[in-house]
Amino acid sequence: MRDREAKKIGLAIVGAGRVGLFRGEVAMRHPQVGWIGIAEKNPERAKLVSDKLKADFVTDDFRTLLNRPEVNAVIVSTDEHLHVDPIMHAVERGQSLMIEKPLATDLADSARVLHAIEKAGVDAVIGYTQRFRRRWLAAKEKVRSGSLGEVTLVTSRAFMNRLVAIDNYKRTDHPHKISPMVISGTHALDIVMWMMEAKTPVEVYARAIDKALGPQWRGIDATTGMITFSDGSIYQSTISWALPVVWPGAVYSLDVGIVGTEGV
Repeated sequence: MRDREAKKIGLAIVGAGRVGLFRGEVAMRHPQVGWIGIAEKNPERAKLVSDKLKADFVTDDFRTLLNRPEVNAVIVSTDEHLHVDPIMHAVERGQSLMIEKPLATDLADSARVLHAIEKAGVDAVIGYTQRFRRRWLAAKEKVRSGSLGEVTLVTSRAFMNRLVAIDNYKRTDHPHKISPMVISGTHALDIVMWMMEAKTPVEVYARAIDKALGPQWRGIDATTGMITFSDGSIYQSTISWALPVVWPGAVYSLDVGIVGTEGV
C-alpha cells in the first residue's frame, strides 16, 4: 500500500498493452504517484499488468476508471483507433492527459478532440518521445544555433517490416483509418516540424500504394509526400511498413536529413 498522504497523482492507465505497461512501470517509481488504476478489456492482460504495477484498481471499462474520485491524470494507451472516447471522457472531467500518438486516426476526430482539449483548458500532451533522443536533440541544436544556415530541405525515411502493419489491421474494423503515416509516420512528421522552427506549411502533396497489404488486409503499404513551406523550403517524407517479414526492423526506425545554406 502506498503512502497516499505523501503522494499527489491518481493515475488512470487506459489500455494495458506494451506501452501502457511501460508507462505504468515508470509511474509506479515516481514519488508523486500515489494511486494507479487500470482499464483493460483483456482479462489476462489486465491481471498481468495490474500485478506488475501493484495497481489499486482494475476494470474493463475506462468510464468506470475515469469516474473514480482518486483519478486526476490519465494515460491513453489503447489501440490508436480507440483514443477518442477515453480522451473526451477525461476532458469532460478536467483530468490531465498523456495521449499516445496519434491524437486520433481520423481528421475530423482529431479536430474535435483538439477543440475539446483547448476549450476545457486541460493539461494534455501527446507522446512524441523521439524528441527526447540524444541524436534529435543534437540535430535540433544545430538548427537552432544557425550552424546550418537557413534550412532549405529536410528528408525523412522510415522502413518497417509488415508485422506491425498486419497486427494493426487485424485489430480494426476500419482499415481505411489505419495507415503507416497515421500510426508511425507521425513520429517523423513531429520531429521535422520541430526541426523546422515553426515554419508555416502552405502546400502538401502525397501518394500512397497498397499492392502488398491491400489485397488481404485492405491496408496501405507506404506513403510518400512533400510539404512546401511559406519560405520555399521543402520537406520530403517516405514511410513503408510493408517490407518482408525477414527485414530486421519490426520496430520503428527513422533517418532524417537536414540541408541548410551553410551545412548539412
